[in-house]
Amino acid sequence: MMLTVFVGTSFSYFMSSIFNKPEDAVALTPVILMPLILFGGLFANSGGYPAWISWFQYISPPCYALEALIRNEFEDKQYSADSLNPIAYLGFNIGKGECLVIIAAMSIFLRILAFFCLKLLVTKFQ
Repeated sequence: MMLTVFVGTSFSYFMSSIFNKPEDAVALTPVILMPLILFGGLFANSGGYPAWISWFQYISPPCYALEALIRNEFEDKQYSADSLNPIAYLGFNIGKGECLVIIAAMSIFLRILAFFCLKLLVTKFQ
């Protein structure tokens, strides 16, 4: 959960660093954030997306956070033949450790990107 908070904070830093006015950032952040949430796998099965849009789930931090949480909760349980395995049903196939590493890498990448965007913005006003 802490990595999810870190990547959310990094996303906020990045969004605030690419706009000159706070009103623009507040207006456009939901436009970018909502598709990331929709393709995160919570509202629809991540394995059931059409091929032309399925790539979008791989740039979505909520997708990796959800898979890590689902795997943490249900990975070690034994399921009978007639019961539903949530991991297989939701189409998660990356792994808990890999998801955590990807979330941490996204957080670091977004913070570095925010730094460079902020550096460009500051030099533009000098």
